[in-house]
Amino acid sequence: MTRMSHREYMTRMAWIQKELNTPDRTDFYLMQVAQEVRRVLHKKPNTVTLDQFKIKFSLQTARSAETDKQQKIAWSKHRWMSAVGSKIKRVIKNERS
Repeated sequence: MTRMSHREYMTRMAWIQKELNTPDRTDFYLMQVAQEVRRVLHKKPNTVTLDQFKIKFSLQTARSAETDKQQKIAWSKHRWMSAVGSKIKRVIKNERS
């Protein structure tokens, strides 16, 4: 495996993020299928747009990965406490954006 500099790494990560956020032909077809299904089930079908089905990708930082880990621990505790029959005093909020 070849080593890369920090600049090369950041350039590669920026390129990957741009590639993932640019839908290709298959992605557009899938978005159109999802849009048509949503239009059939929606009260106002003309308000459903194709942009609503575009998935945004982003790179997680170490800080958000730590937050995700804490969130998973909190949910795990909540599930175990509810399975045992105990109540948790604080409310667990979803901090994802």
